[in-house]
This record gives sequence, structure tokens and C-alpha cells, in this order.
Amino acid sequence: MLRNGTKSPNFLIVGAAKSGTTSLCHYLSAHPEVFIPKEKELFFFSMQNKLNIRGPGSIFVKSFFVDHFEEYIDKYFKGASGHIAVGEGSTDSLYYYNSSIRNIKKHLGENVNIIIMLRDPVEACLSRYRHSLMRGWENKQLELAVKSWEERKKENWLWDFDYFGAFMYYEKVNAFLSNFTNTKIFLFDDLLTRRNDVLKECFTLLKVSPTLTSDEKNIRFLKSGIPRNRLMLSLLDNQNVIKKLFTDNIPFRFYRKLINMKENLRNLMIKEFDVKISSSFQEKMVSKFSKDVKKLEKLIGRSLSHWKSYGQIISTGK
Repeated sequence: MLRNGTKSPNFLIVGAAKSGTTSLCHYLSAHPEVFIPKEKELFFFSMQNKLNIRGPGSIFVKSFFVDHFEEYIDKYFKGASGHIAVGEGSTDSLYYYNSSIRNIKKHLGENVNIIIMLRDPVEACLSRYRHSLMRGWENKQLELAVKSWEERKKENWLWDFDYFGAFMYYEKVNAFLSNFTNTKIFLFDDLLTRRNDVLKECFTLLKVSPTLTSDEKNIRFLKSGIPRNRLMLSLLDNQNVIKKLFTDNIPFRFYRKLINMKENLRNLMIKEFDVKISSSFQEKMVSKFSKDVKKLEKLIGRSLSHWKSYGQIISTGK
């Protein structure tokens, strides 16, 4: 679908949250044959705009909402027509997998390429909780926050606060695998330890040149922790501010360098910390995720034994 220099996506990075999707979008966008909007988390296919969301963070999320597919294309995919691979990253697509799959098939068809990133669910849960604290969105201890989800859900709070449900992967991944044949699954650990291999596999999936075009060092995007300066962090994380200042005014290669500098500065402003939880809640986390991980192992045909050292992960606060 071509219109005024736009082009419909032919690949989507659908999740999971806190699993390296922002980094993957950044690295893929360096390829000259790949187009990814500078905005991330577009919330279109999940149809969250129909949910009347409330609670902390809802105003920020609503700023990305569009009601119609044509508006979505015109707003986020100008300049995409000259690229072979066109895509975007929205982690809510995995969480709201039923509505997302239905809308993806409606607008993009069944042959669209799907990329899923997954992370140890305990590690991802703790990272998501830190992220909510960092934003000033969360004011409860993790254990109380988990218990509060059902009530928050009734009040239409963001899915970000479903600290357990967001990282129960099996049903979500199975649904995407059952509906889209061109689906690739990577682990957060893969991106950390063999980034170039991951990128080459993505390039093959997207049918672009397999040549790596970037020698950038690994950068940790959207690191979670306690902000040393909340106002400055808010400015650095505000996609609209970054876009207005830089996107339309400088060449792409310089924009990437600025983004790298911004993210390195952002990381310096974040102080990591351990999430304090009781031993009984730790056991609850292990019990909650372990069965799902076992089913996921069989589904994707890959050992996830390195995900099962839950006690070590929690005690070190990684």
C-alpha cells in the first residue's frame, strides 16, 4: 500500500516488554533497506484506544493513539516507500494478542513477518516494576502491586501494571505461531551475547541485504532504576521532544549518533536498585512462571534452563 511516500508495514516486533525490543528496533533501523518509525509503542493493532484506559501513564499512551489504519500509516510511515522492509515495535501487541492478531491479519495479512523477543519472566517482571517506579507511576511494593492488579484492571489501568500476566508467554506466543508462519523468536540473552547473529537472522527474515551496516557498541536502551534527576529523565524519554528537536532537521546518521549519546546520558542518570520481596512472594513468583516456562520450552524447541535460577536473579536484583 503506497500513498504519498508511505508504505504499510511488512514486519512487526510485537514484544515482550523489557526484553530488548527498543534496542532491536534501533539496530535494525541502521540498515538502509529497513524503515522503522522513530516513535516506538504505537498501540495501534491492540486497539487500546477502544479501552478508555485510565490511571498513571494513560495520558502519555493516549498521545500515540490513532483511530484508523490510514491515519496510522500517514502519521508514522512517511518516507517508507523506498525501503524493502518496513516495520515497527509495539510490545502491547503480545499482551493483547487476540485483538492484535485479528487486526494485524485484517490490515497486513497473514504473511507479515513477526519478531518476538522474550526475557526471563522473573527478570522482566522486576524490570517492569522498576520502570513503573522510575516513571513515578507506581507507589506500592511489588507484592501489593501484584495483588492490586484485578482492581486496577477493573478501573482500566494500563497493562504495564499486570506485572505477572505480562510475562506469561506460552499462550501469547502460541497464538502468534499458530496465525503467522513467518514468525521469529529471540531471547533477550541472544541480543546481549550474539547481537550480530540476531541481526543477520532478522535480515534474512526481512529479505534485505545480510551485510551488517553498523559497528555501534551495545547500548542498553530504557534502563530501569531510580532517576537521579526526574525532570531531565522525563525530557530525555519524551519521544515528541526528541522528534521535534532533531528528526526533521538533521541527517539520519547524525540523528542516530544523537540518540546513542542521549541513551548513554540517560543510563548515567539511572541508579539501579534491588527490589525487596519476601521469601514467600519469591516462591509465588517461581510457582507462577515455572509451568509456563516449561510449556514455552516445548513450544519453541529451545532449552530455557538458564531462566530457572530464579532465586539467584531475585537476590542479585539484576
